[in-house]
Amino acid sequence: MTIGVKHARSWAEWEGHLVDGKFRLVKCLRITERSAVFHTERSNDGPRKAAIKLIALDERGAQAQLARWKASALLVHPHLMRMFENGRVQLGDLSCAYVVMEYAEEDLSQVDRPLTVAEASDMLGTALNILTYLENKGFAHGHLKPSNFMAVGDQLKISSDTIRPIGEWSSNLDVPSQSDPPEITEQGASSAGDIWSLGFSLLNAQKIDSTSLETGADASSLGNLPAPFRVIISGCLRRDPKQRWTVPDLAAFLERNAETPRRPSPDTPSYANRLSRRYVLAAGVIGIAVAATVIAPRIIGHRSASEPPALASAISQNEPTAKQSQSEASVAKTSFEGTRGVVRQDILKKVLPDVPAQARNTIRGKINIRIRVKVDASGSVTNAMSESKGSSRFFGNLAMQAAQQWKFAPESSNEWILRFQFVRDPNNSVSVQATPSK
Repeated sequence: MTIGVKHARSWAEWEGHLVDGKFRLVKCLRITERSAVFHTERSNDGPRKAAIKLIALDERGAQAQLARWKASALLVHPHLMRMFENGRVQLGDLSCAYVVMEYAEEDLSQVDRPLTVAEASDMLGTALNILTYLENKGFAHGHLKPSNFMAVGDQLKISSDTIRPIGEWSSNLDVPSQSDPPEITEQGASSAGDIWSLGFSLLNAQKIDSTSLETGADASSLGNLPAPFRVIISGCLRRDPKQRWTVPDLAAFLERNAETPRRPSPDTPSYANRLSRRYVLAAGVIGIAVAATVIAPRIIGHRSASEPPALASAISQNEPTAKQSQSEASVAKTSFEGTRGVVRQDILKKVLPDVPAQARNTIRGKINIRIRVKVDASGSVTNAMSESKGSSRFFGNLAMQAAQQWKFAPESSNEWILRFQFVRDPNNSVSVQATPSK
């Protein structure tokens, strides 16, 4: 720790340095007492833009840290940040272990307001799948907090560089955090500890001062939060790990409160589709504030089409919902005028975005978003890609989320172009034209 404190203020001086002869420290992104994260670039296959994390450690600590990273790098899940390479490097008189990871554009801690229901829903859903996966593999995350929920491209992911076997905690490697469970130093990382940290992360994401909360108290101590938030946080933040909710308890709560029961299936192969939709949200629950459109749409709401619907409805009872379901509303609003060669029977399910009033009122003229979707033999969307470069990121995300839920006839085209148009009209704010791709 002393090493880290000594050099924390000088990390940025290493910008431009070449680590291990391969990774240039392009720009310093984040600094802690003993670590720093830099933007770097890779020359191997895969994404070129990457992040490199350096931790100041002595020889023994570095060997232990590298062993952890090598073990967790074998864990493969589409909502875990990928780790590419790791090693040791000497920066002047500073000995470091380093790991090269996927580059994240933003993280959840950058959202400077309480999360909406849909956003908290996505956070909980991602964490639930990851914790289920890790528990089944005998691992724990060990350090869940809002800054470790990250946007990579168009997908919400969780950091992987703190993962360790269940029961492990090392004073040489692990720096105690405010989000850690009370038993962490004695019992090590655990699924119960991850549940505590998830509850703490949700609490912080709702901008509640954790220092004033008597953890383990009745849910009513959480003030004016929506009731499901209070229940979830209270169940997670029980000091006795034996009384704390488990991963299955959280899953069961969400299923009981969802319109359509869902079963976590973190190993589903089609998760790998980075633009596919993971949950079908109930209409009207998105409600993202316009002030947050720079960050939140990229962090929140990217889901996999193959997963069963319903998670947001588990915590949506205190927000207004539309009178019609998305699919029902879209049938009434979808427009095919001017589209040649399209038979209505080719399109079995049509979904339009639910546009928050705050966002709709910012529209001047028309916003056009073009989405290309690929369809499998059953007619389900397997991939979606925006072809509207430079258009509104916020409305582009709304269109993308809707497109991923469409369903086509099995004998129809295997690729379609969906042209969404957003206008300010509150009665007909979205229309869409669907054309088979030639």
